[in-house]
Amino acid sequence: GKSVDLGGRRIIKKKKSGGKPEQEAAVHALLNSPEVKAMSYHQRNAPWITSHKLMALEVDPFLCNIEYNLLIPKPVEQDREAMDMGIAVDDYLTDGEEQFRNRYVAVARRDKKAEEANPGKKLLTNGQMETISNCVAEFGTRHFFPKSVHKRNLLCLAYGLPMKAELDGWDAEKHRPQDVKTTGNLNSFLDDFRPGKRLYDKYVFQQATYAFIYEMGQGERVDAAELLVLDKFDWCRSHLFVISYQTLQAQFPRIERLLQDWKMY
Repeated sequence: GKSVDLGGRRIIKKKKSGGKPEQEAAVHALLNSPEVKAMSYHQRNAPWITSHKLMALEVDPFLCNIEYNLLIPKPVEQDREAMDMGIAVDDYLTDGEEQFRNRYVAVARRDKKAEEANPGKKLLTNGQMETISNCVAEFGTRHFFPKSVHKRNLLCLAYGLPMKAELDGWDAEKHRPQDVKTTGNLNSFLDDFRPGKRLYDKYVFQQATYAFIYEMGQGERVDAAELLVLDKFDWCRSHLFVISYQTLQAQFPRIERLLQDWKMY
């Protein structure tokens, strides 16, 4: 593996946008409750502005409204299997094996009979479960990855809108949000993760939104953002990408423009 560092650390104090500490603590307790965590991404984030919503608004306001406000599912979800695999790896790493086993189960065939035998659980194939286990094991072997990651929610008010970021991890010492990404082909990822490419723009904007929410809510800057990228092959070549604060901050005007656009729709 290798580490790519795109910048250094800068932290400043700013006025917070959050409410009273006890009120915010109550909101965090609700967000961390089993009932809310069991909801789908769209359901639990319905009241909040997230990076995904802002990106969807930028692409097509009409379709954004259908998906995120009216909560009408897409007729065809692109790369749904790959997304589900990534979410499962995130859940295993951030919530631990016990919680993972409570939500997921491997079955020989994903049919109605398997659904009835495992109510409330996400069905995985045996091959998918093996891949997920390999990714989790791979994560623990890389010296440049943290020993563990734990989910954390960031909240703020911006332009009168409630914003939320769901972090896979947080480096409290360095003030860095951490995001676990799973890829089926690291060579393709490396080719796409460069300025001007779709994947690069998507992930940099996502991390920039996390940095924006932290800065608005906590009154200080992040140092940088970390992408912890896992290759799903047995001979994994995982990478740690460090995105500098300067790169993240360059996205702030875009985020602010989209927040103003959101208020108009």
